[in-house]
Amino acid sequence: FNGSGVFEGFKPNGATIDLEGVDLLTLEDGQIIHITAILNGLDMARQLGAVPPKGSIADKAMAGAFNAKTAVTAKIQELRS
Repeated sequence: FNGSGVFEGFKPNGATIDLEGVDLLTLEDGQIIHITAILNGLDMARQLGAVPPKGSIADKAMAGAFNAKTAVTAKIQELRS
């Protein structure tokens, strides 16, 4: 992850990443009309350093904050019903 470009708002930091994914091609009359690329974005973000390492204290805190927000949102929706 280097060079002068920006990816999804992130400036290159020199990280090396290893990705696995699938490209799904839709063909029509022998021509590619659509490509869908599928990969694990969270894994990529971890490798780039944009997200804390899996299982770290910061990762657990981030997951806890997300789950707390989800619970509060569900409770608000329940009260509005």
